[in-house]
Amino acid sequence: LPTHFDEKSWYILFGFMTFIIVYILSRCITSQDVDDDPIYQRARLYSMQKQHRKVT
Repeated sequence: LPTHFDEKSWYILFGFMTFIIVYILSRCITSQDVDDDPIYQRARLYSMQKQHRKVT
């Protein structure tokens, strides 16, 4: 890693770190109240249907 960055790479690095932090925080929040997430409910319903189809 170079010791001196120009402003552009600092902005890119800062934006990337911010994106990662926001992504992790949103994952933690959605895992806590995951029942309110329609996408997760649809995925859970789909996996339940797949398991049910596998059993029959």
